[in-house]
Amino acid sequence: MTKYILSLLSACILGSFFIINPVPALAKGPTLSKAEAMKIADREMDMIGYKRSEWKAQADKNNTVWKKANARRRDSSSPENKQFIEHQEGKLKGHEYWAIRYEHLTLPGAAKKGKGEEVWIFVAKDSRRVLLVILPGS
Repeated sequence: MTKYILSLLSACILGSFFIINPVPALAKGPTLSKAEAMKIADREMDMIGYKRSEWKAQADKNNTVWKKANARRRDSSSPENKQFIEHQEGKLKGHEYWAIRYEHLTLPGAAKKGKGEEVWIFVAKDSRRVLLVILPGS
């Protein structure tokens, strides 16, 4: 009987520990740095088949550039395209992420390409996985 009471008491103490301190697996790990996110995005560009030497990568801490670009995309899109944009945004919802923008470089003497010559790669800050890739014309 004493062993039963002790094991019950141990279970209660252990249970209250996990209520007060969540399971470590649920705790967030260290967040991804900008440099690490850009390395992951660079690998993604390589897998897609783009020559990174032809692209300039940028990322800002608060994703300000992405938020402005996405607002422009939304405002200038047709209703059908807005559904596609909402689908893309859904992949980012609920995540903290780095939005890395690759702008196509213009060679000296070449005609400058339109605003659509950019690639966006979104990397989750906690899981380090690529959440979404937006290619030119998407």
